[in-house]
Amino acid sequence: PQTAAAVEVPMVYWSLDTEDWRRLDADAVAQDIIDHARDGDIILLHDPYATSVEAALRAIDALTPQGYRFVTLEELFRQKGVEPEAGNLYIRPDELKRIA
Repeated sequence: PQTAAAVEVPMVYWSLDTEDWRRLDADAVAQDIIDHARDGDIILLHDPYATSVEAALRAIDALTPQGYRFVTLEELFRQKGVEPEAGNLYIRPDELKRIA
């Protein structure tokens, strides 16, 4: 907690962990995203893996027609009307943990 309190920026975690580093399978990772994504989710993927990039592209192609938009964190928080504050750990714009 003392270290977190010293951080002068908001901290952002993720709400959907695809474990893409463990399952180097673009189909499985994409399906996980498609099956579990919710409005406002912050999805964790690791871009050094080609399978993760491919999974992201597949999920985007599948979810965009359903009305999902893929945006930066800054835009996501703005759309949700949340001003991120230092000392908070955000899991989603509407879900935070106070650290300080």
